[in-house]
Amino acid sequence: MEFNPVAIYHKILQNKIYENDRIELINKNCETIFNFTRNQEGIQYKLTIQRENDELNLLGKEAIVLSNDPCCLAIENKLYVFKDIDAKKVLPFLDKEYISIPKQTEKKYLQTFVRSTIAKYQVRATGFTIRNENGQPLPVISLEKNIQGKLSLVLKFVYNKKSIYYANRRSGTKVNCEFHGDDVVFICVTRNYDIENENIAKLLSYGLVNKDGPYFEPIQKKGTDEQVFGVITWLNYNKQLLSKNGFDVAQNNLEKEYYLDNLKLNIEVSEKANDWFDIMANVEFEGFVIPFVEFKEYIVQGIREYVLPNNKVLILPEEWFESYSDLMNFSSKEGKQLKLKKQHFSILNNKVGKLSENFRENLKHLLRSETQLQEIVPDGIRAELRHYQQEGYTWMVRMYRNNFGACLADDMGLGKTLQTLTLLTRVIEENEELISEQNTQQDIQLDIFNTGTKSPTKKVKTSLIVVPTSLIHNWVNEINKFVPELRKLVYSGPNRGDLMDRLEETDLIITSYGILRNDLEQFEQVNFLYVILDESQMIKNPGSKTYSAVMQLKSDCRLVLTGTPIENSLTDLWAQFNFLNPGLLGNLNFFQSEFQYPIERKQDDNKRDRLQQLIAPFILRRTKDQVAKELPPLTEQIIQCDLTDVQESVYEREKSKARKLVLENINKLGLRRATMQILQSLMKLRQIANHPILADENYMAGSGKFDEITRNLMNLHNEGHKALIFSSFVKHLNLVASWLRDEGMGYTMLTGQTRKREEVVEEFQSNPDCSFFLVSLKAGGVGLNLTAASYVLMLDPWWNPAAEKQAINRAHRIGQDKHVMVYRFITQNTLEEKILKLQERKTELADVFVNENAFKHITEEEIMELFE
Repeated sequence: MEFNPVAIYHKILQNKIYENDRIELINKNCETIFNFTRNQEGIQYKLTIQRENDELNLLGKEAIVLSNDPCCLAIENKLYVFKDIDAKKVLPFLDKEYISIPKQTEKKYLQTFVRSTIAKYQVRATGFTIRNENGQPLPVISLEKNIQGKLSLVLKFVYNKKSIYYANRRSGTKVNCEFHGDDVVFICVTRNYDIENENIAKLLSYGLVNKDGPYFEPIQKKGTDEQVFGVITWLNYNKQLLSKNGFDVAQNNLEKEYYLDNLKLNIEVSEKANDWFDIMANVEFEGFVIPFVEFKEYIVQGIREYVLPNNKVLILPEEWFESYSDLMNFSSKEGKQLKLKKQHFSILNNKVGKLSENFRENLKHLLRSETQLQEIVPDGIRAELRHYQQEGYTWMVRMYRNNFGACLADDMGLGKTLQTLTLLTRVIEENEELISEQNTQQDIQLDIFNTGTKSPTKKVKTSLIVVPTSLIHNWVNEINKFVPELRKLVYSGPNRGDLMDRLEETDLIITSYGILRNDLEQFEQVNFLYVILDESQMIKNPGSKTYSAVMQLKSDCRLVLTGTPIENSLTDLWAQFNFLNPGLLGNLNFFQSEFQYPIERKQDDNKRDRLQQLIAPFILRRTKDQVAKELPPLTEQIIQCDLTDVQESVYEREKSKARKLVLENINKLGLRRATMQILQSLMKLRQIANHPILADENYMAGSGKFDEITRNLMNLHNEGHKALIFSSFVKHLNLVASWLRDEGMGYTMLTGQTRKREEVVEEFQSNPDCSFFLVSLKAGGVGLNLTAASYVLMLDPWWNPAAEKQAINRAHRIGQDKHVMVYRFITQNTLEEKILKLQERKTELADVFVNENAFKHITEEEIMELFE
């Protein structure tokens, strides 16, 4: 209270004020002193008023109460102000010296009134002790529910083992009453805010955040769901740290008692068999150990709570679900151990604790390494492998030796066929050496004992490669080119015979997916060395007959070749990898729920990374850009195409008709005057070799070449490449354009009818969604700069090689920073093969169809050869 110098009087009579009635303002606050005396009869206490050095005795005084709280009393014309007490506590002592408390109620009185009085006022005590302490606070982290009902950490400070204060909340002195026999001791505790703040700072440095007052929570990692159990997991991992730095841990007012102590997961991995890892894992708790396998179903099903033997509830750490869900999903339980197939070795990488040095070395060997030793290329390979092909071959050999299926997914044109043939040759050589050793050992044993009948000499198992029908001849050509000594059997066509009768003299069987489905009973009887699927996206549908057929094949090892392992969805990937390494990605339902739906529908990066980790050891993919330094500027390849049965019938019928007509015209008009008829007949045969619909719009069946063209276009599009497509026939380009539109692929086209050439060129060059540029051979001859393309598809051969070369130069010219790959589509057993031979021989006959005047240099026999 502030004192005002204005005079104050005690008015006794109305309208009369006397100097003797003036009230003196005591401008110093008065302090109340409680005087307690404890003896055999009980407790007596009285109040005295302390003002500076004077002590005011209230007994017998008359007082006027001017204010109850704070207490203002007018006593003997003096105004006293009491800052810490209200008038109700003072007035009883105006007419009595002390207040007595009987012995029988003494204890309760001491614990209540006396205790609270000591906390607020100055006290003089006789018969009991008052002790002031400035002790060290004990920080306690308590697991409790906050106002919202969520689990939270509450920081409290305990002084003298009894006084409890909440962090970040100021409070007055706390008094504890202790009884020691007949002695009574009051302990006054004063908080040490400096030490409390130091402990708060420690918790913040341990990864907690202060939410409100005494409440703390762990810092949440982005993308985690730890709102409910994060505080418990934090305590499990930080209990030792807290104890080491003087914190106690407790839990209060919860429905369950949680396990809040430390836990430690120990994992040991051993290779007990060729195809399995044995995993012994234990979780150490305070006082007991539990095999990690006991938590398998909890982790698989996402259950966080586990009741321990001491009935405390363990909250499984979220880290277990992040790091070991794949281990639990793909392993099997055997006693107190987990058994994991060797093909899942990548799950163990960086996720395990105690590993032997031998195992660590094996793990490095299984994973691709830049420093790995390269395998020696077999002598039977008539080619020099580029560096990336050598690496691919080495990688496939390593997969074979570890009994793993592998997926070689290089871009089109990078030599998947050559790498595969090199692998097969090496594997056959190794098996021949092994069999030779076994036969030699058998001979030695027979010589020693001179008894028994010698077993038949063993033979290396036959391998099988399954390809689209259109690729059979390409494989045959590549084998003849790179490894002609390889004994091959093309198992195709209507007169293919019995498979089992021809295994002994065969290293490699080449067949189509269709033949495999039709003759599955025969293929099922063979245990192959290798089963290889080319264009393995053909089995992408797990519900298809093709997928079912390949899954029933038996072999020592498996390999798939594809430039586009995923065409439509991740199911494509599952189907191919389930063929390669059954169970690698779980069954289809598991794969769809665990990976496909989260990745495709929710763009779950974590699931995508986990899937990548599982398949990475078994897939090798190099793009054209990645190996560009090793490629020549220009690579050309001929793709042999078969006529379909219906197409062949149409072609042979037209060829016979044309041969007869041309012969009649030559006999009737002479060779030179029959030129037009000859050219018309040859053009029609060329059209039928492409697609019969080009010559007959009513044709309803298919075309072998067109199927092969569209297959390659699909691969190029899925791999993200741009390509030029040349044809001599605008109708052929229109047919391709129609297919591209149906498939939703971007393209532009240039023919003799195109007026705005610059616009269509710019569209192809600059639009990333425009994958293909369709060009008629004549229209694309001059004035074009199409360096955006890295692939050129020549749909049909032209008589003049110079015209084709000029077309190729549209892509491969100055300014091109890509390596160009050229694919020429040639239909076998047709006029196209003869045109190709003419180009190679560079005979005058090729000029006939560019310059009609050259007919005078050609004989009738040479013309008729074209119709053979």
